[in-house]
Amino acid sequence: MGFDTFRAIDLNFEFDGLQIKTIDANHEVFLRSFANHYHSFYELHYIVKGHGTLVLDNISHDLNEGDIFLIPPRVAHAQITDVKNPMEEYHYSFEIRKIRKNVKSKIGEVLMGTDFLMVQDSYDI
Repeated sequence: MGFDTFRAIDLNFEFDGLQIKTIDANHEVFLRSFANHYHSFYELHYIVKGHGTLVLDNISHDLNEGDIFLIPPRVAHAQITDVKNPMEEYHYSFEIRKIRKNVKSKIGEVLMGTDFLMVQDSYDI
């Protein structure tokens, strides 16, 4: 997928009483770090190359090629790049709103209840 194609992603849909809305889709090489901050939306990151550190709730997590991580809303985090080997990543921001009181499926419950999640790409995305 090319950069322009990824940046044009605009997924807005309803699922199981939830409304999913794209905030931003981006591809970037981190030549600078991002200080501690938080958002009102989810952030999904995929590290393509390079190395860095994610600081989340005062806990440091090494970031390397193939790492995928999800940061939920209102969780303070900083992203520090390795200037000798800067991170390249795809980043997708989205919000989830309940549009019905009862979310009935397991997938909906998981989406609304997910805290920080970090996995290694084992499928060569």
